[in-house]
Amino acid sequence: LEAFTAAFGAAGFRPEAFFPCYGMAETTLIVSGRSRGVAPTVRSFRGLEEHRVEEGEGSRLVGCGPAGLGLEIAIADPETGAESGPDAVGEILVSGGSVALGYWGRPEATEAAFHARLAHFPSRTFLRTGDLGFLRDGELFVTGRLKDLIIVRGRNHYPQDLEATAAASHPALVTGAGAAFSVEGPAGESVALVQEIDPRRTAEAAEALDALRESVVEAHEIPLAGVVLVKTGALPKTTSGKVQRRLCRRLFEEGALPAVATWSAGTADDLTEPGEEPEDPLARLQALVAAKLGLRAVDVDPHRSLAALGLDSLATIELSHETGLALTDLLEAPDLAALAAALPTPTQAPALPAGSGDGLSEGERSLWFLYQVDPTSPAYHIAGAARLPDDADLEALHRAFQGLVDRHPALRTTFHAVDGEPVRRVHVGATVDFQVGETEIDAEIFRPFDLEQGPLLRVRVVREADGGRTLLLVIHHLIADFWSLAVMVRELGTEAVAGSPGHKCPGYEAAPAEAGLKPRSRGAAASPGIYAR
Repeated sequence: LEAFTAAFGAAGFRPEAFFPCYGMAETTLIVSGRSRGVAPTVRSFRGLEEHRVEEGEGSRLVGCGPAGLGLEIAIADPETGAESGPDAVGEILVSGGSVALGYWGRPEATEAAFHARLAHFPSRTFLRTGDLGFLRDGELFVTGRLKDLIIVRGRNHYPQDLEATAAASHPALVTGAGAAFSVEGPAGESVALVQEIDPRRTAEAAEALDALRESVVEAHEIPLAGVVLVKTGALPKTTSGKVQRRLCRRLFEEGALPAVATWSAGTADDLTEPGEEPEDPLARLQALVAAKLGLRAVDVDPHRSLAALGLDSLATIELSHETGLALTDLLEAPDLAALAAALPTPTQAPALPAGSGDGLSEGERSLWFLYQVDPTSPAYHIAGAARLPDDADLEALHRAFQGLVDRHPALRTTFHAVDGEPVRRVHVGATVDFQVGETEIDAEIFRPFDLEQGPLLRVRVVREADGGRTLLLVIHHLIADFWSLAVMVRELGTEAVAGSPGHKCPGYEAAPAEAGLKPRSRGAAASPGIYAR
């Protein structure tokens, strides 16, 4: 909208002439729209990846106006069907006189789509639109299509956001002519992109591929399985101009796209062959990166950054532990060659001995300051719960968690004020806070942490009324985030299976004391403090 106004403003075009609206055939077209002569509402929101709606720097959305005359718009959880809260993204539901009665000759589809009910509207039936959005100040904001939603590692990604990032990454790429969709990659659920390139600039295809991959990984922190550049007009679309993402996915998987240039993360069969660790630092780094990307070490360009090579944040976390390099160094290095020069030698001591103090990054200082304002707030508690099998060995589980604490300095860290400045201290010989009982799960989640006394991880095995047991983890965001928590859980599973006292998991070793306790370089509040090898 802004680009169009800038282009045609000199000719007398006014922003008030735009009429953002929302509708579909099932509702006899119109559902919502603004009044004529009113400029569109453009607002920024964050938290949409977690289906939360918070005002702030993030995705910019254009409002589609309030519900039309005689229509009711509601937002519901697409899985439970219950009405969503005011600060949650959900499925858009529509009710009113202009909504069709159903699909001709398709009773099952009609029942599923046209007969949704909500507790607040007992006398109404609603149409499930299949679109995602939310209401703010009575105005509808559409975030995406439910069927197109990409979920990777528990985070929601809207394909149009990925497509916009991809198109803006290089001037040779065509705006509004890309398709993002989920695929199974070498390391699990991943994302592939098909993007049109200007036919006059196909000589820049390799450069555009690098820019696209780097921009998407950096902006969205997701792994890419593959990218295909096609000529203008080759992207499958409907007659009305909508991108056919599912058809793109099928053509991508069949290798049937008319490609100008391609990039692939490879498959498990392409992994670097095992062998002795190279003595040359650069060769060692190439081998580590190759193993994560499903490539041969010789195919890893040492003159590209980790993001340009396609390494996402979780893989970068793992690389930080494997190399002993700080996460910020990995993220900010211009290429692998620069990283190789900074690799510590095996004889180098950890940068932060246990028991010493160390200053906090800006992101960590922010979290520490918020804690000082309200030490009882659970806003930065990360919690997860899982039902334990009936035959779970609690002693082995206890030992496994103690092994995590012994191995990861972040889990033995407390935070203190020295001369008015916050510092961290890593303790020796800390004992994991592991308890078994009949405690209330909500009470444990909301119980405040003491940043000075610690520990900042608590583990509870809760006995349920039905005789079952639930494992609950609560950890403060100052020492971990969801990415590092996933690494910790994976490592925990390995150690719990091993089960014997004092057992050392194959492939794991103590992390550097300061590793990961610096902020992520691209705007995160705090970075993970847990790394796995």
